[in-house]
Amino acid sequence: MKSDRIRSAGIGLRLGAAFGALALLLLACVAFGVLRLSALNTSMQSLLDHEVRASVLSVTLEAQAHEISGTLGRAVLADSIDMIQVALKHAEKLRIDTEVTRKLLAETLSRDDARAALKHIEEVGPKYRTAVDKVAAAIKSGDSDAARLALNDESLRGAEAVYLGALEKFNAQQRGAMEEAKIEATAAYLTGRNLLFTAALVAGALAGVLGWWITRSLTRPAIDAVAAATRIATGDLTQNVVTTRGDEMGSILVAMQAMQTSLRSVVGGVRRSSESIATASAEIAQGNNDLSQRTEEQASALEQTAASMEELTITVKQNAESARQANQLALDASTVAIKGGEV
Repeated sequence: MKSDRIRSAGIGLRLGAAFGALALLLLACVAFGVLRLSALNTSMQSLLDHEVRASVLSVTLEAQAHEISGTLGRAVLADSIDMIQVALKHAEKLRIDTEVTRKLLAETLSRDDARAALKHIEEVGPKYRTAVDKVAAAIKSGDSDAARLALNDESLRGAEAVYLGALEKFNAQQRGAMEEAKIEATAAYLTGRNLLFTAALVAGALAGVLGWWITRSLTRPAIDAVAAATRIATGDLTQNVVTTRGDEMGSILVAMQAMQTSLRSVVGGVRRSSESIATASAEIAQGNNDLSQRTEEQASALEQTAASMEELTITVKQNAESARQANQLALDASTVAIKGGEV
């Protein structure tokens, strides 16, 4: 029943449905690709917003720590008050920037292990900042010897080494996180690519099946129509053109069946007329034969009559000659009688 309804659908409707299905398949593939790209973009955006940014900020903290040490060293070695003040202001600015960077880093982190590493940095940071403040205070007091001793003190070097070590550990952890994110992004890309290829193959297979079905639904009735037209063209009107289709090709086959029925009627009429003409021709031929026979008989009678007339004419001529001779004899006898009377 469903197959009959499909066959009864018009060609335009079926073609429209086929192209609509292909468009839906294409849209589905595009939507799937967009979703996979969106997921990949989200993953990359998360990588940039968290791991990469955190790594940049941690490197910035490490660089700021090195620059603070270098700035204090230049302040200790400076010869003029102005240079010392400039160095101290720069060191203070670096300290403020370090605090801002640390807060930004805390806001950036999304992983628990990264927060734990940052917590360790914050735990060792105060000791480092205390040693730095001690050097800065000695420089501000003008005691260059105390400042030099504080700068080279083991406590500062140790606190700085621990602080920088914590930062380096955090950087290593972020590099590992970025590598993991890279691997995950690559895996997501490969998965999306494979799924997209699979979807494209499925869509291509469905499109091929759909195209085959549409082509078959159009070519089969066309082949039937060509076969029926060829059979009718050769004069074979014995086989009916049967179809259950309700589309345009079915209408063509129904019209061909109606044409064949009309041709059968015409040929039947022509055949009956031919038979009637043949019968009449036979009767006319028989009449012609009878007429010919009667004409021949009449011609024979006429020939006999003509012969009789000819014989009659000869007899009349002979009688006329005899009468003339008798008349002449009578005249001669009369003459003789007259002459005899005179004598």
